[in-house]
Amino acid sequence: FGWEAVGLVSYLLIGFWYKKPTAIYANLKAFLVNRVGDFGFLLGIAAVLMYSGSLDYMEVFNQAPV
Repeated sequence: FGWEAVGLVSYLLIGFWYKKPTAIYANLKAFLVNRVGDFGFLLGIAAVLMYSGSLDYMEVFNQAPV
């Protein structure tokens, strides 16, 4: 929830200046970059889950090579 709130707030703060064409472009760019970042984050979580079979820190770190 916290990270989504950061994305929403940045979108709204940039979009506050909606009469400026550059602000509209920057607003869209911030939204898209945030979505791509969220997707990459989910892919990373899925990779850790597939590799270790768990999302528990202790189990994942114990399985990691030294």
